[in-house]
Amino acid sequence: MFDPAPVAMTPRTAHILLVLSLLVALLRFVLVALHVHPFADDWSYTVAGGEMPLLDRLVHEHHSWNGRWASNILVLRNPMQLGLDTGLMVYRAVPLVLLGLTWLGALVLWRALFADRATRGQGALSATVFLLLYLQVMPDLGEGIYWYTGAVSYQLPSALLLFLAACWVRLSRGAEGVQRIGLLAAALVLAVFSAGCSETHAVLVVLLHAGVLLAMWRTGGMTRAVPIFFVALSIGLALFMAMAPGNAVRAEHFPERGQVLHTVFWGGLQTARFIATWVTEPALLMASVLWVTLERRLSLTLRWNLPVWWVLAVLVGLVWLLMALPYWATGILGQHRTVNVACFVFLPGWLLFLSMAQRRARWADVIGHLGSQRMQRWTWALFVGALFLVGSGRRVGMDLLDGRLAHFDAGVMERYGAIQQAIASGERELHLSAIQPMPRSLRILDAGPDPEHWGNSSLVRYFGGDLKLYVGEPTAATR
Repeated sequence: MFDPAPVAMTPRTAHILLVLSLLVALLRFVLVALHVHPFADDWSYTVAGGEMPLLDRLVHEHHSWNGRWASNILVLRNPMQLGLDTGLMVYRAVPLVLLGLTWLGALVLWRALFADRATRGQGALSATVFLLLYLQVMPDLGEGIYWYTGAVSYQLPSALLLFLAACWVRLSRGAEGVQRIGLLAAALVLAVFSAGCSETHAVLVVLLHAGVLLAMWRTGGMTRAVPIFFVALSIGLALFMAMAPGNAVRAEHFPERGQVLHTVFWGGLQTARFIATWVTEPALLMASVLWVTLERRLSLTLRWNLPVWWVLAVLVGLVWLLMALPYWATGILGQHRTVNVACFVFLPGWLLFLSMAQRRARWADVIGHLGSQRMQRWTWALFVGALFLVGSGRRVGMDLLDGRLAHFDAGVMERYGAIQQAIASGERELHLSAIQPMPRSLRILDAGPDPEHWGNSSLVRYFGGDLKLYVGEPTAATR
């Protein structure tokens, strides 16, 4: 996506300065993973997963909560099943795996699209920029990367969709023989697993394969029987998840669900809100300039020739759909997991929109000016600066520098010790202070002053106790 050559006086200096800057920017997100802890659903699923055999529990989840056949395995057998010490170490490694998988997925898709016109180094750099850009504008870092239950249910399948898209790009370009069989097998596995992680991704898998079928229909590529099969499979998987009896049980917790006007209005309002937030993010603005100039200079023009306003309408419509799904299902936007997915889909869609828009003749002079060596140097400097000075990058950096993440880590470790000691002493109640201040970069649903809350009780049950845990000052409702 991006080429470092114009950023400095010599190509070698440019590569060194740019790569070091981006690695430092990425290192901060790696360091966050060393301070995170399980919370909320992580504890409840750990306890639930240990109460009965996995297959029995999966059937129970299907009938009592949701039909997610893939992510339910991961959350019911999450790392904390290994015990506190080993489990916490593995838990903290999962965000690093997700970061690496997202980077690799972006690289694989880049190579599928542009391997014949761009170097491997440009692909690696582009994948790094995409990952940093996503982390920078992601609405909720905690639910996106660092909270295990949310991350394996939403970010893991999002990353896998990049690999799935790459499979279809290669298939559309005439893969034959063993390679074709391997790509189809990979596409099948990726589709089944991704669709089984969340209702949102079940819908996205259907839409992706519908897009593949439409593209094949227009271009006369591979036999249409193949994408027709995948569309039918995707619809079947989505229906299997949607028809799980547990969905009706879960729906009873959300009496405001299923309201058409409410869904349309609030889905539209949130779409406008988040798209406006993303496109005005300094890092995305600078990345947009870098993309259109690089695309023109290296002739990376995609082979599709789509009407620019059609692309924009589809992109906005897709974001609206992802915003509307939680409103239809629950009546509220609630947690930002689906918004993270919308952001993940929006970024490559935005680049596609820019690709189509820059083909218009009147943009040629503007892009030529932006592509000058001086402008590229300033654009790269502003992009890197934005990664450190605004958005998620700023919050993560501040949490690391002023010790908030370390303070949170130490506070939670002290809490574990206090709970274990209280259980060993036979105490019936334990009152602990809330951890303050909490990290700026992560939204954490911490244990609270209500000992009957599932978050408090699940944490206690994990350590094998049944005492009443109070965290923070009790409210009038919990006294």
